[in-house]
Amino acid sequence: MRGAKMLTWSRGLRDAVDLNLEHTDQEVVDAEEQQPAEPVAVIASWAWDAIRHHRGLPCAILEAAELAANQTAGFEAIQDLIRVRSGPNRTRRTGG
Repeated sequence: MRGAKMLTWSRGLRDAVDLNLEHTDQEVVDAEEQQPAEPVAVIASWAWDAIRHHRGLPCAILEAAELAANQTAGFEAIQDLIRVRSGPNRTRRTGG
């Protein structure tokens, strides 16, 4: 229903729950505690080009890095994902 009112506050409810002020998006962002970014892994451009076409892998890599308890765990999770999801490394040389 285009143009229909989606939410109506009952009389006094907005004051009762202390929601008198509307906050701008910037105010909400500024109010959140911002943690400094911490690099988890650096992926070379040639490696990223090789893995970015694997469906869902780039998102899985970012999620693994975000959910990791620490930098080491994040790096290991990313390595495991790349190893498992991208298949065998055809450029790896074995033997001497």
